[in-house]
Formats: sequence, C-alpha cells, structure tokens
Amino acid sequence: MHAHVTAKWAFCESGGPKGKASLAHPPHFSYPTPVNSTQNHELSPNDELGEVVFSGIPFLGLQAANAASLFGSIVAGSALPFIVLELSGSPAAMGITAIVGMIPLLFGMVFAGTIVDRLGYRRASVLADLGNALTLAAMPLLYLTFNAPLLFLLILIFISSLMALPGATAREALLPPVAYRAQLPLERANAVAEMIQGLVFMAGPVAAGLVVANLGPSSALWLNAAAFMLSALVILATQPDRLGRRPQQLDFFQEWMEGVRFLRQDRVIWLLVLLSALIILLGTPLVDLVSPMYTQGLQALTDEPFDLTSFLGMQAAGTVFGAMLYGFLATRMKQRRLLGDGLIAAGITYFAFANLPPLPVLLVNAFFIGMVLGLMNPLLTTAIQQRTPPALRGRIFAIVVGFSLIAAPMGLLVGNLVLNQIGVQPALFAIAICFFVVAGGVLKLRLRGATEVLEEG
Repeated sequence: MHAHVTAKWAFCESGGPKGKASLAHPPHFSYPTPVNSTQNHELSPNDELGEVVFSGIPFLGLQAANAASLFGSIVAGSALPFIVLELSGSPAAMGITAIVGMIPLLFGMVFAGTIVDRLGYRRASVLADLGNALTLAAMPLLYLTFNAPLLFLLILIFISSLMALPGATAREALLPPVAYRAQLPLERANAVAEMIQGLVFMAGPVAAGLVVANLGPSSALWLNAAAFMLSALVILATQPDRLGRRPQQLDFFQEWMEGVRFLRQDRVIWLLVLLSALIILLGTPLVDLVSPMYTQGLQALTDEPFDLTSFLGMQAAGTVFGAMLYGFLATRMKQRRLLGDGLIAAGITYFAFANLPPLPVLLVNAFFIGMVLGLMNPLLTTAIQQRTPPALRGRIFAIVVGFSLIAAPMGLLVGNLVLNQIGVQPALFAIAICFFVVAGGVLKLRLRGATEVLEEG
C-alpha cells in the first residue's frame, strides 16, 4: 500500500520587497528557491498551486513514459534508413532526411517552451505524444498502402520532429515537481532517470535489430507509433493535471518575451546549456570513429571482427553505473570538482581509444566512457533545474532539449568530416584535447552564479 501525505505549503516572509513571499520546503531537498515571474503569482518548488499529495506514482509513470518514447525512437532510427534508401535508391537521401528532422528543432527551441508553459506539462506531453504517434503510424501506411514518394515521408518526418520537442520538453519539465512529490532530491531523481535511459539504450538497439530483421522496417515504425501512444496514456494516467498549469495573465508573445528576458540576463543558464550540448557533441562521434579502426583491420593486435552491439551495450552499461555513481557522489563532492574530473577522465579515455587497444580493452574503455557521460549528464541537468525558475521551466528546458537533440547529429556530422580530413587517430586525439580544455575551463571558472551552482555538494 502506497502511503499518501497531504500538505499545504506555508508562506513565510522573504527578504525581498514587501508583500513578496517564498514557499517553505523541507531543507534536505535540493530544489531551486521559488522565483516570482513577471506575472506576480507564486509557485511552490513543486510547480503546483494548492495542496500537494506526496506519492511516487507520478515519478514512476514519468520514467515509464520516457522509456517508452526513447525505445520507440531507437527502433524508428533503425528502420527509417532502410525505407528512405528503398524509396530514393540513394544514400545521399539519408543526409537530407537528417536535415529535415533537424529544421523543426530550431523552430521548436524558440516557441515550444512557451506552448508547454501555457498548456501545462501533462497536457502538452499527452498532445505531443498523440500527434507523434499518429504521424509515425501514417509513415508505414503511406509507404505500404499507397507507395507514396519520398517527399511525403519527408513531410511526415518534419511533422514528427516538430512534435518531438514539446513532448520531450514537457516530460523534462515534469521531473522536478514529480520528484518533489516522491520526496526524492533532484540529484537522485536525475540519476534514476539517467539509469533508466542507459538500460533502454542497452536493450533498444538489440530489439530494434530483431524487429527490423524479422518483421521489416514498416513494422518497426508501427512499434514506434505504439510506443508514443503508450507514453501518452501513461502520462495521462499518472500525472496530476495541474502540474505546471498557471494563471495566464499574459498573451503568448508576452510570455515568450518573458523567457527571452530571463535568458538575456542569465549567462549561467547559457553556460550550463552549452556545456551539456558540448559534451553530447564530443561524445556522439565515438562509434563512427572507433568502428573503422577495427572493421578496416587497422588494429594489429587482433583480427577479431568489430562487434558494434557489444560496444554499444558496454557503453550503455557504463552509463547506468555512472548514473548510480552520481547518485552516490552528488551530495558528497563539490559539483565543479566532479564535473572537472569527469571531463578529464573522458579525455584520458579518448587517448586510450586513439592508441588502438585490443578489442577486450576497447570494450572496457566503452564501459568507462559510458560511466563518465552517465555521471556528467545528470549533474548538468540538476544544475540547470536548480537555476531555472519554476514558472519558466518549459521555455528554458525547450532550449536545453533542443540543443541536446541537435548536438547529437551535429556531432556525427563534424566527427565524420574530421575523420575524412585527418584520419581516425588524430580525430580521437583532437577530441581528447577538447575534453581537457573544457575541463580546465570548468575548474578555473569564475563566472558569478555558475560558481555557486557548481560548488554545491
């Protein structure tokens, strides 16, 4: 039996202007102090007005929805290249498909967050996932039934990508309030979320390969549509409707400008967002850079074939372990020290990759780099959440999610360009040096505000 505790937030006088108030909350939780937006209404750390029912169900439901949507995306990522290649007959069309999928993210970063903040997190997540499910279901329908040309598929990919950002943003914005309801510190909640993501990345590629090989690419797209439908239903069933919903005193443009003003005034948020995106950009090309060394026989110490599934599995397992490690270390070490050490460890690991280790050592390195990234990702996510006013979560998190989604394909593009220009080993050495430079910048950081955020621990 799950215990529920009902509580009302008590207002206490703050040190700000007369008439302003802040909400008291348990001191052992690492949550941002509530910030009054220009709309002059109060929000609790739970981003919710009125009574709060403590329960772990919304947090578990959110993790299940995230796992379902991520699994579906992995399956679709395995299936779409086959369909695009069959419709076009040209490998270059896959590059066009990637560009079509990125364009809506640029548009979405600007406006998706305001939509999420106005609709509320639950409603925005459900509507986006339902729209995505219908769009994804239309892809195999047009492909199989009507033999539609590539142009129609590209239009659907554009719409699907347009739906993906507000859905992911809404689920990201849900995490702080549902973690509060579950009485979990943000650090531990983000560690759990990263662990679940790592587990999905362990199982997802294997399942995707089996589905595409045995049932065909079209069946994989049906499965992706079903995954987003499941995500919508889980959010609908487990999340309180009032989370993130606020009295609307401003029109759409005024709320959008409110977010713009905050971003213009807060350099720390930009620093944290760019750090997060940079780590993704540097870490994404790894498989494309390491794989040629072994598939082309550049490793003299072994003639074993490169096993991509084992490599990805070890990296995902490392991510799970790294997230567990962050959950343990987050309250025991300074965050800046933890981030700096993680970046240095990533650089050392890339140097190890560049030295062409035997295949067993390569897999150990894959686990280690996964562990480092699994530690740094929830750390930066927590820092961004702590810095973001509850009333602006949608608008700020849309920027964070958008940069993350763009950084991954950009990392692949830049990695392949560098690979073609200077070769595999110099490219790996260059990435290692980049990690060391970023680590030095973090450890020497003197930007007011960022120091306070990253010194907590």
